[in-house]
Amino acid sequence: MKINMKWKNILSGFLVLIILISSIPTYGASARFKDVPKSEWYYEYVDRMADLGYLEGKGNGVFDPEGNLTFMESMAVFSRLTKPTDKEKSNAKSQYEGLMKELNVKQDWEKEALSMGLYRGIVSVNEVRNASKGNLFHKPIQKVAAATFLAKAMGLDDEAKELTVIFIDYKDVLEIDTSLRKYIKVLQDADVLDKDGDGGGYFHPKEAIRRKIMSTMVSRAHDYLQDKPLNGGEDIKKPEKPEKEEEIIIEVKGIVNRITDEIGRKFLVIDNNYGDEESFILEKDTDIRVDGSRAKVDDLKRGQEITIEIKLKTREVISIKSKNVEEDVEGVITYLSTVNKEIRIERNINGKVKAETYDLEDNVKVKIDGRSSTLLNLRNGDFGKLNLRSNKVYNIDANSEDLKIRGDITEIKKVKDTRNNEYEIKVKNKDEEYKVLVDYKTDIDRDRKSSRPEDLRKGDDVYIIARYDIEKAMYLADEVDAKVVTEKITGYVLEISTRLNQNPLVKIKNRENNKEESYELISGAYIRVDGKTVSTLPYNPGYQVELYIEGGTDIVEAWAESAGMETSIVGKIDYINTKDDYIEVEVQNISTDLGDKKIIRVYIEDDTLISNRHLEKLNIKDLYRNDLVNVVGIYKGANFVADTIQIR
Repeated sequence: MKINMKWKNILSGFLVLIILISSIPTYGASARFKDVPKSEWYYEYVDRMADLGYLEGKGNGVFDPEGNLTFMESMAVFSRLTKPTDKEKSNAKSQYEGLMKELNVKQDWEKEALSMGLYRGIVSVNEVRNASKGNLFHKPIQKVAAATFLAKAMGLDDEAKELTVIFIDYKDVLEIDTSLRKYIKVLQDADVLDKDGDGGGYFHPKEAIRRKIMSTMVSRAHDYLQDKPLNGGEDIKKPEKPEKEEEIIIEVKGIVNRITDEIGRKFLVIDNNYGDEESFILEKDTDIRVDGSRAKVDDLKRGQEITIEIKLKTREVISIKSKNVEEDVEGVITYLSTVNKEIRIERNINGKVKAETYDLEDNVKVKIDGRSSTLLNLRNGDFGKLNLRSNKVYNIDANSEDLKIRGDITEIKKVKDTRNNEYEIKVKNKDEEYKVLVDYKTDIDRDRKSSRPEDLRKGDDVYIIARYDIEKAMYLADEVDAKVVTEKITGYVLEISTRLNQNPLVKIKNRENNKEESYELISGAYIRVDGKTVSTLPYNPGYQVELYIEGGTDIVEAWAESAGMETSIVGKIDYINTKDDYIEVEVQNISTDLGDKKIIRVYIEDDTLISNRHLEKLNIKDLYRNDLVNVVGIYKGANFVADTIQIR
């Protein structure tokens, strides 16, 4: 079985293990512990673990085989199993000294146990922090947690991850988290765990691991690693190892978090691809490259993507390859130093105002209000958009604290659940589009009249003075000077429809372009119908209208006449109704734009003049189907009424 000692971080809970057999042959050593007689099956395991220094007694000749091991004690055992050198212990202690202080780990043996566990990849930083938060350092560790840590200490992590089919014949297998079963499987394959469990087929994953069980499993793990089995000299079959073990080089990828300087050495801290922090000692001769070019430690910045080549056994850093990462941030400038090359801004992040400081590159490009400028012209209170390259500013596009905006309103929307009568408007000029908030405090003039936010309309030509409000994360208008842009449209009404909680929609036939168009009749619009001021347009179609439109869609003024312009049509009579006094004419020519109608109903009144080509007076009964007629008339409401009908 190939041993892969690649240390990676995973795992969420705590792990564990083991199962014993009913009896094991004993050796002839004298009893070391008075509570571990030679007759017990676990005697040789306990005695051997004491010889190897993996697991000691409690003092006074007592081992306490039924006692439980804590998280910290088990970490000490697993770290010792990896046989670290003094240099590795020193490196691990230096690398995680800050974390030990953070977690208030005081005893030397505990510092060594945790540091080596982290250094070897037996446990992750997140797992250690979670154990500390849960006050689990000195509490019994579960079997399943211990088994998982042991598998990692044996270098079986990669082998476990490569398993695609996992079969464990324990009766309580469902109590083992699915993500941890692979570790139980590789320990079974390594003969560290019995496949029969406790003899009755159970593993008991959530039980605390006892000291005698830990002795057994670690002894078997030691045999696996040393190829020196304990069971009567019968070798466990494993692939042959090469006479000389090759140096294993691995890659660790992640994002640069920070560079720290502790006890005279520099440490690179990254967030790896598993979401954990990892630390690496940087040597003077470490080959560092950023975007393919040779670089220094100081060129590594927070946020950079990074690939680190290390020696697996010693974690010695061979090379570092990093890529600059670009991002944009924006906020209100609160501090700027051209001497220290620093800029500080306040940002709104998820509704909370946060101050952040960034380094400036040597040749920062600056624009203020769209014009090229310099750092010296930036002021506190200016709103800046910062372009960063690996957390360092290389470009600033700023607006003055009192931003002046000129353009047309393209959108206006009332802000929901507001007490200040707030409206969000978008203003666009030829270069940019701005989003601005107006409320009842904003000084608004519209066509030189004092106005309210709701009086503003799409299409208004506006000049705005605004300042950036960091809490609202947008510009807030102090002053708005608006000019009304009005469009005049003539035509006749086709349809007026009401809409729930919306303004009525008026559909007309535009007389200029002969197209059907729809407009909203806003509340408070000025309306005159047949010379009288009314509150709304009549809902029957046919009215000739003159509309004044603002914002492209809103009717602010309407003049309507029920009697429209004089119109003449030429066509053949298709139908005659002498009872209701109307004829229907199949149109051949329309002198004005009555639409796309092919059949027009023509009403005949008492004063309608009907004649033949000799101008002899006739009546409706003298008309016949297919007569060719020339009709002159006007619309009265929706009805076309004839003034004259002449048979041609």
